[in-house]
Amino acid sequence: MKKLGGVMMNVDLIKSELLSNKKKIVYTIDDLYTVMSRIYKKRVVDLQNIYYTDFYNIIKELENLGIIKSCGKDKTSVNPSLFKKYKVCREKNVFTEEEKINIAKLNRVNLGYYSKRVDEFREDYDIIVALNNLLRDTTSYIEITLNEISYIIFGYEKAMSEDEASVVMKKLGIKEENLGCRMKNEPLLNTIFKGFYEKDRRNILIVENLETYWSLNKVLREMSNDIDMLIWGKGCSIESNFRGTILYGVNKNDRIFYFGDIDLSGVDIFLRLKNNFKDFSIMPSTSLYKNLLRIGTKMGIKKSRSQKQIDIDEDRLNIFLNAFTSEVKDKLKAIIKNREYIPQEALNYNELRKAYGNE
Repeated sequence: MKKLGGVMMNVDLIKSELLSNKKKIVYTIDDLYTVMSRIYKKRVVDLQNIYYTDFYNIIKELENLGIIKSCGKDKTSVNPSLFKKYKVCREKNVFTEEEKINIAKLNRVNLGYYSKRVDEFREDYDIIVALNNLLRDTTSYIEITLNEISYIIFGYEKAMSEDEASVVMKKLGIKEENLGCRMKNEPLLNTIFKGFYEKDRRNILIVENLETYWSLNKVLREMSNDIDMLIWGKGCSIESNFRGTILYGVNKNDRIFYFGDIDLSGVDIFLRLKNNFKDFSIMPSTSLYKNLLRIGTKMGIKKSRSQKQIDIDEDRLNIFLNAFTSEVKDKLKAIIKNREYIPQEALNYNELRKAYGNE
């Protein structure tokens, strides 16, 4: 204990302050004045003058205790002088031999995040073990959802989606699809037409936007066509929810046609869907795209207003374009490359009736 102006100063207070602030390693002499001023209720100017000897002795005691060490060569001009910077010396936290043995057993998870985060590893250990055990036998959970698994393992259905276990999963780089469980899919708005379940191979049409879905829904009910099922893709959501179509009976034998906006974003949705579900026959609805191109050209093609447009490299773009004739392909390519767009809504109910009437 040091006595400062009649007040007993506990060095442990400043020691605790310096060691607890893990974000700050280097303290200038002014920083130390400020910290001590706050802790010991003394003005900085008084610490620099009236109580300087006490301030000096506390700094030296912190050095002797190994809490801080001088940093750099510059010193203050006050006598006795102190260094202008000090570095906090924290003990390195390392894994024990027993922990190293336990880590070797956790061979189903990537522990890279925890390599220098010993305390976090200890806090998360029980959850890490549970997740490692889960990954040892994912086949047991094929028909069980994430929330159902979460309830079995942690006793709380949202532990792996919203609670502490979900945080640990992110640290380990574990995603829902890595668990082998039944993926949770949002219900897809769809229309199943007569005879769907009697056919061996069906024509499925996925539409990007809601307004066009309802227009097509009405037209397909009114006019002769070969579409057996109509699905609203809900923009990018179709990529994560496509597995939900299987619940409605869609299989790898079906022909799946996609129809979206003519722009970078719309084409990118199609390409990602096709890439992520290679076992399915997914292709552009060439007839609908050609009609959309016809109307868009007539109305005047405009520059895209979207700030989210991304570039698509030539090879990927050709996967989409190669479904069309050379003439249509060139026109579509020009629109996409010039960052222009034709919204799906250009093909409204009246235009759709004309299109299906001409087929």
